[in-house]
Amino acid sequence: MVHVATCAGDVVGDENQHSVDNYAIVIDAGSTGSRCFVFHVVIDEEGDRGVTGHPCGKVVPGLSSFLSQPEEAGPYLAPLLINAAEIIPASKHGSSHVYLKATAGMRLLAAADQRVIFDEAAKWLREADDIPFPIADRNVGTINGHEEAYFAVIASNYIHGSID
Repeated sequence: MVHVATCAGDVVGDENQHSVDNYAIVIDAGSTGSRCFVFHVVIDEEGDRGVTGHPCGKVVPGLSSFLSQPEEAGPYLAPLLINAAEIIPASKHGSSHVYLKATAGMRLLAAADQRVIFDEAAKWLREADDIPFPIADRNVGTINGHEEAYFAVIASNYIHGSID
């Protein structure tokens, strides 16, 4: 969730007053399935921040199961992004970042096998007529165990109300 707050978006106003209205899509590609969340980040003219999250679906099985048919990884993920497109205003589709981050299931595969699955998924999603979001290669990949733990700590502290 930390990366969501730093995503690029629209900044309007003069040099003293800025407002930000951004959306980001996070696909958590776990070992048993992939879950999608849309985050809406708003920073008003006074600098007050707000982040809201909206679940937009889960698909099964895990992304790593597409090793023998990597060309099916994109169609597998498409329903999640189609759902996200219904949540995010059309005017924000082109500036909404997609983060496809895999965890333990993909870590079990060789790096070259992971790359094949990610490359096939990203290629298919970029070419799909009903996916309106840019898919940047830098936002697609497997996170390591330390990163996964870090995000879990951030999420649990946010849910607990220890951080905002």
